[in-house]
Amino acid sequence: MQAAGSAIRWLSSALAARPVWTATAGLCALACALLLPFDRSLQAWLAGWQQVPGISDVLAVVRCFGRGEVAVLVALAVAASGRWRLGAQMLLALAICAVITWAFKLGVLRERPTGRSFSFVSGDTSTAWALVPLLARAWPVIAGCALVAAGVGMSRIVLGYHWPADVLGGTAVGILSALLARHAWPERPWPWLGQRRLWLGLAGIAWLGACVWAVASPKVDWLRTFLLVWGPAILGWVVWTRLRLRARRAWSPAPWVMPVLAGALALLLTVVATGSTLWDRDEPRNALAAREMLANDAWLVPTFDGEPRLHKPILPYWLMTAALRSGLPYDVACRMPAVLCMALAVLLLGLSLRRLLGTQSPAAVIGMAALAGSPLVLVSGSAATTDAALMLGIAATMWVLFEAALAGLRWWHVPAAGLAIGWALLSKGPMAILVPVATLAVAAGLPPLWARIRRQPAPERLIRPGAWLVLGGGLLIGSLLALAWFVPANRATEGAMLREMIGDHVVKRALQARESHGGKLWYYLPILVVGFLAWLPALVVAVRGSGLDRRAAWLLWAWAIPVLVVLSLVQTKLPHYLLPMLWPMAGLIAAAVLGRNHPAWWAWGRRAQVGLLGLVAGALLLVPTLAVVLVAAGWLTAPVPLGPLVLPACAAGLAFTLLTYTVLQARNRPAHAVAATLGMAVLGLTLALNLWRTEIYKPAPRMAEAILARIPAGVPIATCGFDEPSLYFYLGPQRGPITALGSGQLAEWSVQAGGAVCVTTAKLFAEAGPLPVAEIVRIPGYNYSNGKAVELVLLGRSLPTR
Repeated sequence: MQAAGSAIRWLSSALAARPVWTATAGLCALACALLLPFDRSLQAWLAGWQQVPGISDVLAVVRCFGRGEVAVLVALAVAASGRWRLGAQMLLALAICAVITWAFKLGVLRERPTGRSFSFVSGDTSTAWALVPLLARAWPVIAGCALVAAGVGMSRIVLGYHWPADVLGGTAVGILSALLARHAWPERPWPWLGQRRLWLGLAGIAWLGACVWAVASPKVDWLRTFLLVWGPAILGWVVWTRLRLRARRAWSPAPWVMPVLAGALALLLTVVATGSTLWDRDEPRNALAAREMLANDAWLVPTFDGEPRLHKPILPYWLMTAALRSGLPYDVACRMPAVLCMALAVLLLGLSLRRLLGTQSPAAVIGMAALAGSPLVLVSGSAATTDAALMLGIAATMWVLFEAALAGLRWWHVPAAGLAIGWALLSKGPMAILVPVATLAVAAGLPPLWARIRRQPAPERLIRPGAWLVLGGGLLIGSLLALAWFVPANRATEGAMLREMIGDHVVKRALQARESHGGKLWYYLPILVVGFLAWLPALVVAVRGSGLDRRAAWLLWAWAIPVLVVLSLVQTKLPHYLLPMLWPMAGLIAAAVLGRNHPAWWAWGRRAQVGLLGLVAGALLLVPTLAVVLVAAGWLTAPVPLGPLVLPACAAGLAFTLLTYTVLQARNRPAHAVAATLGMAVLGLTLALNLWRTEIYKPAPRMAEAILARIPAGVPIATCGFDEPSLYFYLGPQRGPITALGSGQLAEWSVQAGGAVCVTTAKLFAEAGPLPVAEIVRIPGYNYSNGKAVELVLLGRSLPTR
């Protein structure tokens, strides 16, 4: 009796210590008892939600937290972050929860809705709620944790595994387990429990084992969902807790830091490049032209589906054909040159900043980190386009010019500048000349003019004469290299290369907006903000005055401003056109991070940044889920299924939430740099790991797969109303040329003799009326190139399928 009394007093004190949570558990237990008579009817109604499109995707975001393995991973991550007492209490709560849950299951033996046993109480629900009272330290955290745990319980009912009373009982058991674990934890635990390396080792082993298990086993979708959606944000938070107190200004980076950072960027870009099929339209056009060049052994003029493609210079196609020989899948191989070029271009920025700002300054590493995390760099560096190759040429040119302007002329400067300018000219053209010429001209001419306007003494010369010699010699060599290809290519096309590549795609694009790609003069300003959103306070201070010495500031602004002015005046505008301006802006941002000037401007930028990041995070976390609910209720009509968007949107929302949290936690500028770098790394990794989920919206690769699987080789293929190049690319070279029909030629095609297939849209097929053809397959999707939903139909004429 004495022992029983002691146990009752101990239990009473455990419950009294957290009265709100005790009352919550009591209310759940009472509701469980009152709900038993209505259990079956309520469960049948809730289980009907499973048929609502998108609901299973919404529940998949949180249902993984009902698994004990996931709960252990979360607890170990908390312990590894330095909060080892909290992590150990979470593990103890999970152990207590398992004992109590199975005591109820074995004692009650209630049958599940599926007919199996051990229904009461819900183990997944109790596991999820066992962590909530321990993690809840502030109201936003309480709301988030409770929402996740409630979602776990709801998923058990909707998916038909438990009755509502089981879930309410599991909620009470989970909360009770957390309260008992908190009260049972000794005031002075064993000293070895506080060893940091112990928890880091346990967490590392557990998370690595979970990754191996997720890859090796096809039956653990819940674990893959947790690792891909929640894993990057959780691990990023653990790293942040270790790094935020170590950020300081007095840091001299080792020489190996910049190559390692460039290598990490190349690895991230590779993951992004392998995460999806090609995106219409430029990627498949370039990739197919490179594949045809390799197949036809024609290295002078690229072709697309047998027709000359004269839009861009030749170097990107040569690089892609070289990558195609590697044996990688065609689409991945065509993206690898961009990966390598972008990583090298970012490394060259670091070398340029070392020359400008000093070898002992961490500005070079900070500038590389700011540039590497820009969305424009991540997209252009993982796409089969020409921008990464162009930026490698421009970055190499500017590095050589900075060396000549600041350190004096060397024998290798002129040939190196010539090779770099030639590379850039053969990649995309005019920007290769504009950037170096405008930079030196503005840096040499504007400071004296500015001093004269302000009636100040003439300033010291910023540019050494040798830099002009390097620029002139480089332009000569680079132009000769470009002309060595352009002249014979133009002659082979009877002047069409000059008319189309220069006249149409350079001159006309500058004078008028093409393909609806226009914009106001300030078009690129919001793009610049988005490109450096993680570094917005530093960007604001850089615009106000970065604190650089006069020479470095003039050189970087002389690089950035002419690019912005010219691009703003050009009528055709696209976001990636701004890439050449990001390199100098990253250097100015790095200088602003290391300075102490304009604290009021920094504070204003930080407030604006937190507001924007919070808005983006909230939209990504809530809007897709709300849209699914509104569509299910009939209050919203969506042209495409919204369910597949929920998981990648939530993953991105969690990454933005981490970025917002780390920015709020950063108490000084170096800590903010660490927060921005870590946040963008987590965001990039999150998008890379979840990009494959958007493949369901791409109809062309799936249609090509259906044709290759069902239609015999040699059957003619036509398209009507859908002429996207990705369809051409994924059909492969063995399918031969594809005939493009006009929108009114479908009926005429259907009555022609001979077997053939046609890819058209459901709209055109319906408008054509009854046709003497067989409908083979329908594939819905979204046409990213024009921003419209589309349903493709494969029609067969006199065709034996296989």
